[in-house]
Amino acid sequence: MIGLGLTATESAAYVQALATSYQLRVRVQVMDTTHKVLDEVSDMLQSGQVTVDTSRDITRSASLELLDPKGVLPFDSNAPYDAALFMDRMLRITYGIRSPGLLDDWVDCPVFTGPISKLSRSGPVVNVECLGKEWLAQRPAWLTKNYRIGTRRTAIIKDLLSSITGETRFNIDDWTLKTAHVFGVTRETDVWSLAKRMAAGRLLYYDGNGTLVCRPALARSVYTFKQGTGGTLLSDPEIDYQADEVRNIVWVVGGVPKGAKYPVQHTAYADKNHPMSAQSLGRNGKSRHLVEKIEDNDLLKESDCKERAEAELTRFLQLYVSVGFDAIPVPFLEEHDAVTVQTDRFSQRFGLDQFVIPLVAGASSSVGYVERRTANKSKIRRTRK
Repeated sequence: MIGLGLTATESAAYVQALATSYQLRVRVQVMDTTHKVLDEVSDMLQSGQVTVDTSRDITRSASLELLDPKGVLPFDSNAPYDAALFMDRMLRITYGIRSPGLLDDWVDCPVFTGPISKLSRSGPVVNVECLGKEWLAQRPAWLTKNYRIGTRRTAIIKDLLSSITGETRFNIDDWTLKTAHVFGVTRETDVWSLAKRMAAGRLLYYDGNGTLVCRPALARSVYTFKQGTGGTLLSDPEIDYQADEVRNIVWVVGGVPKGAKYPVQHTAYADKNHPMSAQSLGRNGKSRHLVEKIEDNDLLKESDCKERAEAELTRFLQLYVSVGFDAIPVPFLEEHDAVTVQTDRFSQRFGLDQFVIPLVAGASSSVGYVERRTANKSKIRRTRK
């Protein structure tokens, strides 16, 4: 979940306000690609939503409907007609709340920052579509360079995004894994694809503040959707169980360390009590092994293989269950967060891979639904990825 800079007491009040009542302030700021704020168009916002879908390379997108009867939107840089140049503009959207008695001051949570990808006007109505900043990195490097043996993968990610795309905002956890061989960049190398390769099983995405995040998956649940008073759950959850993508064994094979004859490796197994373990899926005393083999020559220590195997196993085991429901928006949650849905009948933890944040008061947020919807439509059935 994204940090809001609140104390523990303030965070508790913030979570309570989300589940009770609050005033909403959605701010829409126009920026250049260096994050310099140029203008604000919040008063033009009629409807919109932020969509998060981790099945896509660009996990966040935003769609807005703005009312601009005077034709004054500041999206064109130096052309005399509407929307001539909008590709050098980004939007930042914050979801702010205030709740007298709980939160006397506004707390603004960034839910989207990214470039404008499409713009259309029909009379006074302007429809704007935006993509996360991954879009700026989905491009050929158009230069050649090499990264030496022993270069930290985090250093390669930072250098790729900063030297080629001009990125300056990073939130990358301390990770010591280094390359075991030379990595070359050519003019045709896709920057984002190579950055994801360097992440090697860790999560790599741009958050709502437009910061590049690289972190391991979270196993601990960070938020619980509950029914009733003080809860944010608005509908009965729809739960699907599918095993087609599940693996209960992850076998990671690394490189051959100096002086050794064989590559290092580690195998991670699902706990035998897990419903998708080899033992649980077996029959007549015979286990059912669903194996994913991963090869990475940069892994020269068994501890690195173990970390990768356990992280990938956690991700694979989360695929067997998908949950869909409507809820009061919880804007600080991020893609890949581990969350829990709890009702009177059951409690289920799952990875937050798809959700929608509406940008108008009174609309519900859908979790687990991937289709585009209008801001005031309460529910749409989920299509699995």
